[in-house]
Amino acid sequence: MLLQLKYTSGLRSAILATLADDLQPQQLSDLFALSRSMAIVLIRQKHQRDYLLQLAGLNEHDFAVDCVAELFRRDERGSFLALRAYFGSLDIANADDAAIAVYLRRLVSSAVNQGVSRAFNEVDPGLGKIIRNIKAATDRLKTFSELEVHFQSCIVPTYADPLTHLPFMEKVDLVGNLVEATIGGEKIPELLAQLATILRSQEHQSRAIPIVRAALVFRDVLALRGPHILPPALIEEPPDAERIRQLIEEACADIKTLVGAKYVAKNSLTQDQVDTYFLAIRNYFLAKVDKQDTAPTLHESLSEVGLSVPYAEYRSSHRKRLEYLARLVQKRAKRDIEN
Repeated sequence: MLLQLKYTSGLRSAILATLADDLQPQQLSDLFALSRSMAIVLIRQKHQRDYLLQLAGLNEHDFAVDCVAELFRRDERGSFLALRAYFGSLDIANADDAAIAVYLRRLVSSAVNQGVSRAFNEVDPGLGKIIRNIKAATDRLKTFSELEVHFQSCIVPTYADPLTHLPFMEKVDLVGNLVEATIGGEKIPELLAQLATILRSQEHQSRAIPIVRAALVFRDVLALRGPHILPPALIEEPPDAERIRQLIEEACADIKTLVGAKYVAKNSLTQDQVDTYFLAIRNYFLAKVDKQDTAPTLHESLSEVGLSVPYAEYRSSHRKRLEYLARLVQKRAKRDIEN
């Protein structure tokens, strides 16, 4: 709170300078620090924070930086496009620092929500697909409306009082109610219809639900109501760790041959960079097999194999490509493990 108070002073002049393309270095530093501080507070309020950060391999500080960085992208003239587009539509000249801080918080909240959706799409594609299907069905069927509750993107049954002053329903209760209300084979629109019925009946809990929580609930229900009575792990002997390590090694070698060579051919990466990337990816997945609780992130794995760069440089120059290659390796290894 003290940090936000410190940087809120002079916020109006900083935004006016941004609109005039005259933002000074210290103003930029203070504005970014305030945005990051707001983002951290918002991330801490997310009910799926720990799950998301664990999947993304980031702490809340780095995730906050990732989210607000999108707001500070410049065009070829050096203008901050997102900030100009947002604040240019508001009457900043007649607003004080406190009012502008509220505007900024709303913008940061939107950036954090987008960052959450983007992260789930990247690190948990299955959940990301369910989130997209929920949003698409909500737009198409109009059985739910979208709203923001405690700076979280939520849905609420159309025309229902959201009771936003009450706590959200717990995930386990929602899963139990939906399993009882379904017979198996339902798709997202049918699950949304059942969810609307459950939420409308609530008197002592909120009738709104965060979209990410709804997606997690639907995934559990789909798994429980799927065609398999028992998960494969309870039917078949699970693969031993040594075989998993071997398949990871083979997946890395295959993807390196198939995809890594294309980067070299296009001069996007040197052969040394490709070798370093795949060594980091190999070590990253092997560490997850050997020591789940202390496995390094991809950034840390890259540093361990000799390419030690600050996180900002990693994010801008390496992260997207490295994570893409890691997903290909993971997909190949998972296919081989299940076969």
